[in-house]
Amino acid sequence: GREFEFEVLRTAMAADGDSSQDRVDVGRLLDLLEEGLESQLITEERVEEGVRYTFAHALVRETLYDGLSLRRKMLLHERVGEALERVYADVLDAHAADLAYHFSQVGRSQAHKAVRYALQAADAAARVYAFDEAIAHYRNAIELLPAEDVRRTEVREKVGRTLMAQGKWTEAARALEQTHREYADRGDTPAVLRSSLDLAWAYRQVPEPDRALEWAARAADVARVAGDQGALARASLRTADALWLKGEYPEAAARAREAYEMAEAVGDQNAAVQARIREINSQPPWEPKDRQELLAVVALADRAGFIGASVGGRWALSTWDWFSGVD
Repeated sequence: GREFEFEVLRTAMAADGDSSQDRVDVGRLLDLLEEGLESQLITEERVEEGVRYTFAHALVRETLYDGLSLRRKMLLHERVGEALERVYADVLDAHAADLAYHFSQVGRSQAHKAVRYALQAADAAARVYAFDEAIAHYRNAIELLPAEDVRRTEVREKVGRTLMAQGKWTEAARALEQTHREYADRGDTPAVLRSSLDLAWAYRQVPEPDRALEWAARAADVARVAGDQGALARASLRTADALWLKGEYPEAAARAREAYEMAEAVGDQNAAVQARIREINSQPPWEPKDRQELLAVVALADRAGFIGASVGGRWALSTWDWFSGVD
């Protein structure tokens, strides 16, 4: 990269990571760095980890890098990756993106490490809502995995769910449909059920309510065969959401009540709260609602930490208030 730290450079220059030979002429290394500083090819700054060096311009780094043979590049990437692992052994998550990049440049011999660190980097980025970065790392991992590796499907599902988190519903649906096909081909019933429910929600958001109903029905069929009452409750809830979007309000209320009763029976309080909010809010947005009951359910969602249910309930309240002229 354009930046590098002294300790990583020193470790990378050590002979093969063999502790008996793990020595480098620090004086010579410093001489070379000082020549670079004097020539203004690099700059230096003190950081918490020690001293960081930066190429004065990206073209300097590119020119030096382009002058190396392919085999030497691969060797150096491997050395730098191993140096990062040793120097930052206690905080690898913070350097996962760099580790994934360096090991991905080595070839198949280190592909397993490149995949592992790409997934670590993706998950870390998703946790802090850096969704574009997360998706890029997930897709890199997919490219690195062999075509026959079943993990490609699992990572593709993560791409779809991250796109959902971004609100990119059409892209998410495309990714999840491919994921669903691959899970179905493998006969992975829990994954087929999970992806069907995700697709029902994605198409409800697109919005394509008929497609949402189709996927909710598929999810319900799989849930019945699997005997999964919790998933069946969620499929009914997805059906209610899509019916409401189509303006079929009485049917939406009936399916929401069905979802609520099933969710209560299996102890799925999150689904039960969402279903109750949908039932209360099954009338057209401009028609009166039991505002106090809706407030009580939203308060329950808040206390339980059910973010999706809380947001849905507040949206229903704000919509009704707007139609009623309430500030």
